[in-house]
Amino acid sequence: MTSYFSLWIAGDPRPALDSTRLGKDRLVPRQEPSDTPAVLHDTFDGQLAAAGRLLLSEGDNLILLGGEETLRQAGPAPGFVADMEPGAVRDALSAMVSPLRRLSLLGEATLVRQKLALLDDLDKTQVRCDLVVLNADKGRAAAFLSATALRGYDKALDRLSKSLAARDDISRIDARGAIATLFPGAEGRDLKPDIAMTPQTTAFRAATDIIEAHLDLARAHEAGAIADIDSEFLHQYRVALRKVRSVISLFKGVYSPEETEDLKARFGALMAETGPLRDLDVYLIARESYLDLVPEPLRPGLGLLFEDIAAERERAQAELARHLGSDAYEREMRRLQKRIAKGARKLAKGPEADR
Repeated sequence: MTSYFSLWIAGDPRPALDSTRLGKDRLVPRQEPSDTPAVLHDTFDGQLAAAGRLLLSEGDNLILLGGEETLRQAGPAPGFVADMEPGAVRDALSAMVSPLRRLSLLGEATLVRQKLALLDDLDKTQVRCDLVVLNADKGRAAAFLSATALRGYDKALDRLSKSLAARDDISRIDARGAIATLFPGAEGRDLKPDIAMTPQTTAFRAATDIIEAHLDLARAHEAGAIADIDSEFLHQYRVALRKVRSVISLFKGVYSPEETEDLKARFGALMAETGPLRDLDVYLIARESYLDLVPEPLRPGLGLLFEDIAAERERAQAELARHLGSDAYEREMRRLQKRIAKGARKLAKGPEADR
């Protein structure tokens, strides 16, 4: 038995909840619903949704759904967690969101709140429920229901939990499912693509599928790197291309020697364009660590060095943005994507290709 449970629900569950009966017990609304506009936020890779949470800004307030307790604090729309005002939401986000990732807007929704209660036949409250319904465009809706038993009524809470879980008219999802329901395609990019392989998959097919997936992943990070949303966009772009180059090198004999050298050279050239900016990012990310290495009287001098590094980074970022936004870059990436996608028709096989 437990004194608390919660669940994410696809759609607006209020019509279904209105008909909830557990023997002599019944679930009833305790107040009229209220609705306000809200904006949902998460990182590009969906770190909050992966942790089972949703972050909303409602006017000048932040709301974090998904835990045993809905957390609230005052503050503007979030960016980096470290830049947020102190409060319960910031404290919780610090444990879930990388300090290098910026929280970005996912979409707008109407936030509907309603309190409910599970009453017995004497109208005594056994369980208190908080329902939050999020309504987005085109009739898309998702909800979060949390329920807490009053002292001595854990069995009633268990009955309610099991009853809701067994119903066909209440579709249980998770936080990522809630975002996918509200904003299809915005549920966060998976940085570890799921690549199907079987014992019958040839080395050529496996290598080519891995390259194709990570080339697509690199391209997904281009816009964020150009806009300089956070340094992780460039980092993950480089990680994806590095994995591509590793496959080309490690799958020896899968492609012909000429094909292997050509692919390595072309992906190497793409990586080389990103090196200067990434080096500067690494220095700036470790700034505090470097400052801690020198006596305090010498830190102002080191601070001047980091000011120079930051200025150089601005120039390198502008140069990389021009490169990634250029027609020549777009043509090269499209040629590579087309070549990889067509596989055996465009890539020369080596002696181990059909292994």
